[in-house]
Parts: sequence; structure tokens; C-alpha cells
Amino acid sequence: MTGFLIIEDEAPIQVILKRLIGNMGYDVTIANDGEAGYRLVQENDFDVILTDLIMPGRLQGFELLRKIREAKPESSVIVVSGHPSSETLAECQKLGIQDFLSKPFEMSFVRVVVQKLLNRRASSARTESKL
Repeated sequence: MTGFLIIEDEAPIQVILKRLIGNMGYDVTIANDGEAGYRLVQENDFDVILTDLIMPGRLQGFELLRKIREAKPESSVIVVSGHPSSETLAECQKLGIQDFLSKPFEMSFVRVVVQKLLNRRASSARTESKL
């Protein structure tokens, strides 16, 4: 089963995303902040990590993304932020982030982004297995 980690400090968004992704048939784990999320990343193998950029605590934003990338380069990462800017998007691209969701977002759009990402992962895995 595909494992998702959601790193998000806002409880209503946690509930919505967990329900949406869980209803798509995926196993979902929640972390309330960057520190807890990073510990989970180190201890588990998640296929997809969906993280907010701005959260309370010391570990957040691009520092969190860099640490995730170093620890689990094979995991796909989706960033969620209420403060999108061209600089933020450019930095996310440099860090190899697969997709970006701006808050507020439509649930149907989240579903499309998640499905598109999983389709790309499956296609990539099939290509690698043929090599």
C-alpha cells in the first residue's frame, strides 16, 4: 500500500487531507510540525510526503525540504503553502519538489495532483524494471 505522510499544523486541513487521501485507498500518517515529520521520515519509508512550508517550530520551510530530500530522495514531495510566490516556486523546483498546492485549495484539485503524481511514480517504476 502506498504510504503518505502529511506534515501540517492546521488540524482542519489535516482532517480534510487525511480523509481525502485515505478515501483514495492510501495509508496516511499525520505529523503536526516539521520536527515530528522529519522524525517520521527518518523512521519510515513514505512514497509521498505532503508538507506545509510555514509551521510552528524550528524545523520548517526549505530547511525541512532539504532534510527530507537528503534523507529520502526517492520519496515524492508535494508542498502546500498559503504564501506562494515565484521565489518559493523556484526554490521548490531547485529542491526537486514534484508539485505545489496553494491554500486554499479545492479537494478535486488535490485528488488530481495526488493521482497524477502516483501515475508518474508507477510509470517510472515500470520503466526502471524494464531496464
